This record gives sequence, C-alpha cells and structure tokens, in this order.
Amino acid sequence: MSGTGRRESYQWETYERKLKAVQYTSVFQRLAEDRGIGTPYYKLRDNVLSLDNVQWLLAGPFLAPPHGLDMLVPRPMPGFPKVPQNSSHVNSQVLAQRTLELKQQFQRQYDADMVALEALRRGCLD
Repeated sequence: MSGTGRRESYQWETYERKLKAVQYTSVFQRLAEDRGIGTPYYKLRDNVLSLDNVQWLLAGPFLAPPHGLDMLVPRPMPGFPKVPQNSSHVNSQVLAQRTLELKQQFQRQYDADMVALEALRRGCLD
C-alpha cells in the first residue's frame, strides 16, 4: 500500500471511530453516571444528590433562563465528524451510508422527543 493509500485508510479509520463515538440520548432517558469508587456518586442510592451536586445545581447557569415551559425542548443534535475529502477509499460509500443512517436515527429520536414534549407542554397549560 502506498503512503497516500495508508494515509487515506487512516483518515477513514479515524472517521469511523469518531462516528461510533457520536451519541444522541432522548431527554426522557437518564444519562449514565459513573458510580465507581472514588467518584462523588459512590455508595449513593438512586435519586440522591451529593453536597457537591447541590452546589453545582444552585450555580448561576442553572438558575438563569430558560425556566418553566421553555425548558421543554429536546437535546440539541450532536455534531458529526468531518468527512475525509478523499473519496477513493473502499469504505467511503459504506461510511457515508452509516453516517446518513445515524443522522436519520437521531432525527427520528429528536422528532419523537419534540412530539412528547409538546404534549407535555399542552398538558401543563391545560
């Protein structure tokens, strides 16, 4: 394999790793917490806040707007890695398809969250 071919292969492998790391979580799903030894969550029961977390939640950014119904919005869509410019790589079509499918999957989740949040907003107003 020539130097150019290896470089292209490396770029696509890097892109694939970055693509696998992209995630989108619904606002209705709890984010994973690290409850390992040495973390503030170690030995805490579910739904219990540590003192550090209370102070963190009372910090300025959390007390600033938005408030109330304005908070009922889906999480923003994640950024996707930049696609390598070289299109001669064998896996470029496969990775382009995976990227498109992942974007569509995230968009479906975003749309479902938007519908559920709008129903929640209407329920609160009623």
